[in-house]
Amino acid sequence: MYSSTISDSTRPIFQDPVVERVRRVAVIDVGSNSVRLVVFDGAARSPAYFFNEKVLCGLGASLAETGKLDPSGKERALSAITRFVTIAKLMNVSDLVGVGTAALREASDGHEFTETIFKKTRLELTIASGEHEANLAANGVILGWPEANGLVSDIGGVSMELADVNNMKVGLCETSSLGPLVLERLDLDNQSLENHIGNEVAKLRKRFTRKYKTIYLVGGSWRAIAKLDISRRNYPLKVLNEYKSSPQEYLKTLEWANSQTIEHLQEKTRISYERLKHIQKAGMVLKSMINIFQPKEIAISSNGIREGLLYLRMPKKLQDSDPLLEACAFSEYSSARLPGYGDYLYEFIHPLFKQHSFEKKRLIRAACLLHDVSWRAHPDYRAIICFENATRANLGGLDHPGRVFLALSLFHRYKNQSEYGEFENLLSLLEPEEIRLAEIVGKAMRLGAMLLVVSPEGLTTLKFKPKKNNLVLSLPEKLRSITGEVVNTRFRALATAMDCEAKINIEETST
Repeated sequence: MYSSTISDSTRPIFQDPVVERVRRVAVIDVGSNSVRLVVFDGAARSPAYFFNEKVLCGLGASLAETGKLDPSGKERALSAITRFVTIAKLMNVSDLVGVGTAALREASDGHEFTETIFKKTRLELTIASGEHEANLAANGVILGWPEANGLVSDIGGVSMELADVNNMKVGLCETSSLGPLVLERLDLDNQSLENHIGNEVAKLRKRFTRKYKTIYLVGGSWRAIAKLDISRRNYPLKVLNEYKSSPQEYLKTLEWANSQTIEHLQEKTRISYERLKHIQKAGMVLKSMINIFQPKEIAISSNGIREGLLYLRMPKKLQDSDPLLEACAFSEYSSARLPGYGDYLYEFIHPLFKQHSFEKKRLIRAACLLHDVSWRAHPDYRAIICFENATRANLGGLDHPGRVFLALSLFHRYKNQSEYGEFENLLSLLEPEEIRLAEIVGKAMRLGAMLLVVSPEGLTTLKFKPKKNNLVLSLPEKLRSITGEVVNTRFRALATAMDCEAKINIEETST
């Protein structure tokens, strides 16, 4: 498992020279439907997308009929790749990687096309085998979801790959011809097609012998189905990464989607028409996966083979770090008034939360690192901006309830009242005791942020004494004068949230 705190080393790993070679990595991904350039930048363990552009080329559009890449698709792809290589060079990337997937792998002229690409752009495009593609997708899931334990399913236009993941390791990898483009060209009625898909999935099930509580879905068609599930359920958080739903809900969504026109679905979800055309066939595959693998939950990963390529280029020290805490530390380093004070703040409020789980303390630490990154916003809107940033930011290692808990903690860092307005519906993702805990965390940070500016090195301490039900703030005599009206108000507000008595202890200086 990844490192539990950023203070396990003398500084956040993004500042370590060992990660410099993955500071800005560009990946050109040539798939069956699209060609994409992604340039990763920033906090390498939870990377930001410095540049992200996709061109729909349809390389695999005629593959099932001719066995070759689509001629017009090749022209569009070559033009897009030429442009992307130029852009990457102008950005002075530390590494440029090109990878081709199922369409290039299956087409008789796939290797010939990569030679054409090399002659024109000098980009060495590697054609990944099906097993390699599955491995990359699984490592992409691990990049953002280190605790992933289950089956990764990556669907493209021409193929679907499966990989076993557990304990930050990738096990068995397999590929199949269950991509929607291939299925759409089979001359079969719906029942015969369902039988064909079921037989193919059953063959895969014989290879993957573990019981899988969770199936992690990767790929555009899977993400489109997840968007439909979010829309049908009126799910309050629209972030796809780490979105989880039950197999039963997905089956309802597939049935509902099949009863709607593509135009109606597009209007509700803003999914492209081209993507929605493949939903029915991809849905058949998902239904068969659910029936045969019998998972307890379906999870969505926004990371895939591109992120997998980045992850495999990272030194082990970086791979083993916590993606959430590294990203939050980078945000603090980039945007806070006093970078590094998040750690002091966590040490100050930590005595109040000793009894809580590792995961909760991890979220509290993340909140402390982010507590000051929105200081430039207008004071009237800081609480709202903090909430929106936490629920929408590109943060790995963070499930949806965790996002809302983090957001709510930061909201209370800047706002004393519990008036959530438009965010009220998001609180449904938390239990009542979690809502209360987030309020306590926020009020503790609100108090600590004021005190630690003048006393960062542990001169001021905060302790909860459960037997006496006292919350005790201790300060040395020389800092007595900082306990003015605002400090007292914030301290009493924290004690009220904890339902305990507030006591200030002024420690006499020994002579």
